[in-house]
Amino acid sequence: VGSSYYVDEQNGYTRIATTNYTYSYSIYSDAKQGFDNYKSGDDNTTANALYVLDSGMNVVGKAENIAPGENIYSVRYDGAYAYLCTFRQIDPLFVYDLSNPGAPKKLSELKLPGFSEYLHVWSDGRLFGLGQSATDEGRVTGMKMVMFDISDKANVTAASSLELGEGYSEALYNPHAILIDYGRNLIGFPTDSGYALYSYTDGGGFAKLASIQGADWDYNMRGAYIGNCLYVVGSSGVTVIDLGSFQTVGNVNIAD
Repeated sequence: VGSSYYVDEQNGYTRIATTNYTYSYSIYSDAKQGFDNYKSGDDNTTANALYVLDSGMNVVGKAENIAPGENIYSVRYDGAYAYLCTFRQIDPLFVYDLSNPGAPKKLSELKLPGFSEYLHVWSDGRLFGLGQSATDEGRVTGMKMVMFDISDKANVTAASSLELGEGYSEALYNPHAILIDYGRNLIGFPTDSGYALYSYTDGGGFAKLASIQGADWDYNMRGAYIGNCLYVVGSSGVTVIDLGSFQTVGNVNIAD
């Protein structure tokens, strides 16, 4: 599931976030008929953990039994801190202090409906999350963005969130599909309905800057900027967006 950032290294220590699965099953064998039946047990569950290993791959610190019954959906390390998002019915964002490798310490736990499948440090005191919204019962209802206020590590809050009305983006599981630039105030990623471009401010939250249409089912578009132009590449062509006006200034057809 989710993140590409479960493993990290800092100052000679490797930090690893894991989801551990425990399960049981019974086997009924009928030798006369020559078949086996397998039945899953009722005690199947999950638990999550955060381990710190030294250069010899010895575990020197750990935090175990995090959010039993849930799975890790995203991880982001930022210096001495680790941010973990788990999900089953509700979305807890955990903050751990790893400044003492031998004793990881939970600082905060924020619960929100839904979950973040991608986390990115947006700026000092802000953590961006892209994921899915969900009901209190855990039913996924569509994509959302959330900006977490992490300025107080012991009391993380949600500064702003926005439901997108989209069902899918490759950026949910592929970090190469998302463009994030705090200096230019840009957040871009492909969706079912085209390439979406947003900005964020603390006072105004998320604001949509542009929506670039591609070919039908062109959900794997990519965006990159050169100078003051954004180039959105899809299967049928390249669209050029002026980053001052966010208007289309050119198109190149590359379809067969």
